[in-house]
Amino acid sequence: MVSEDLIKKIITAGVQAPSGGNSQPWRFEVRGETVSFFMIPERDHSVLNFHRRGTLLASGALLENISVAARHYGFEPIIDFFPNKNIENLVAHISFKKTVKHENKLFEAIWKRATNRKQYKLEKVSEEIKKELMEIPKEVSAAGISVKFTDEKEKIEKLATASSANEIVMFENKILHKLFFNEIVWTEEEERQKKSGLYLKTMELKPPETAALKLFKHWPLMKFFGFLGAARGIAKSNARNYASCGLYGGVLCDNSDISFVAAGKAIELIWLKATALGLSFHLQSGVNFLWQRLNSDNTNIFSKKHADLINNQYKIMAEIFNSQNKILTAVFRLGYGGEPSGRSSRKTPNINFS
Repeated sequence: MVSEDLIKKIITAGVQAPSGGNSQPWRFEVRGETVSFFMIPERDHSVLNFHRRGTLLASGALLENISVAARHYGFEPIIDFFPNKNIENLVAHISFKKTVKHENKLFEAIWKRATNRKQYKLEKVSEEIKKELMEIPKEVSAAGISVKFTDEKEKIEKLATASSANEIVMFENKILHKLFFNEIVWTEEEERQKKSGLYLKTMELKPPETAALKLFKHWPLMKFFGFLGAARGIAKSNARNYASCGLYGGVLCDNSDISFVAAGKAIELIWLKATALGLSFHLQSGVNFLWQRLNSDNTNIFSKKHADLINNQYKIMAEIFNSQNKILTAVFRLGYGGEPSGRSSRKTPNINFS
């Protein structure tokens, strides 16, 4: 028997998963020993969360955490994905089968995992670690996803530049600019109260950059500075920072909801393993989701200049990782960056027991 208290512990571990803007788009209903997991896509970024795909990735990450936590407590999770298409936003039913306890570092990593946007050491990740990370699609038992890596300096620089294009579009597009600044949590006190949003400390900004960001919050000022090339200057600086790593990776998947959930599980498992191995991790998905909206939405919000930029930079990333007919859901950089300056909090999970 899995007790109500243990279910709470497992779900609490689950909600430590990453989500867009730390939006935590999920809720849970428990009947007996079965957990029904629902996503709440309207909490997520209204532009980047096209076709709920950002929320699907976050859902996969949460389910991976639940799997790790359940095994830690001696239960094997039985996950039934999308069990009833007539129930809106129902992602999975989860039940638990008693098994042997799994004492491993991944459970500890759930609580240590964090985004690290710092500059990393220019130190390559060992072949042994890369080989272990490459096995992850098999571990999440998912068809249709693949994980690829590169440690070639030239390719890393191209990927860093491509990822930083997100900042150009975000600061120069009025809609994205507003959404971005609505997500920012400026102070530690506000972060403790809200326990959601993009916490300023996690952005690893220097004092002059923080002062500039506060000015850029005002669209007329941002528009003026944009004419002077401010957004492209920010992107260029960020690209140099992003390139300071030993390894870049990409997760590719099929064009289906279940494949995006599987991709989220794979991303989280990579992140947990990286954390357990002492590696820093920085997920970058902005350009990838902008590209999906741009190429699937007849009423897109982008200027031709930005549309061309998004298409060109996504194409560079897709070619480096040889995406073929799959969607490159996200890229990420790995390396040795030390401890991040800030961490985002999580809310107590919304669980309804009946």
